Amino acid sequence: MRRLTYALEFVRKAAAPEATAEPIVASSVRITTTMNPKGVQGDIEQLGDFETATLEVKLIPTTLPGTFTETGKLTFGGPGSNNNLYFSSIGLGYVAPYKCPEEPYTAGVVSWVIVWGEGFFEGASGIITSNFLVDKTKPNDTGELIAYHFGVIYLP
Repeated sequence: MRRLTYALEFVRKAAAPEATAEPIVASSVRITTTMNPKGVQGDIEQLGDFETATLEVKLIPTTLPGTFTETGKLTFGGPGSNNNLYFSSIGLGYVAPYKCPEEPYTAGVVSWVIVWGEGFFEGASGIITSNFLVDKTKPNDTGELIAYHFGVIYLP
């Protein structure tokens, strides 16, 4: 098996309340973290000439306040691509585990296990983590969502 690691920034733009939720899309990026005695600097640079990834999730509320589970699909490549990872939550995801200082966002976190893959990801296994910010002041999943994913995927 070979290990593939990736990091992406997914964004869903805010939509009008009567509209269907916007797609959750990530562009190809270069992520740089530099450290020195004065601290840490992080940078995410968009790489415009490459393919995108899309995220589809089904949120499953739980009886515990501020928690959820999810199932979903990640598609890597442009429209019509068949490079898919299907996933489900490992345990519970959490919304608002702390007060996010960046208004109007609410922070959250969830981890997923890969259930199966298609195309490039056929036979894949692994874990994906998502730290996210969502504008919960808007109704029905129409607020902006920013999700930072880190995946460790094993391919045959």
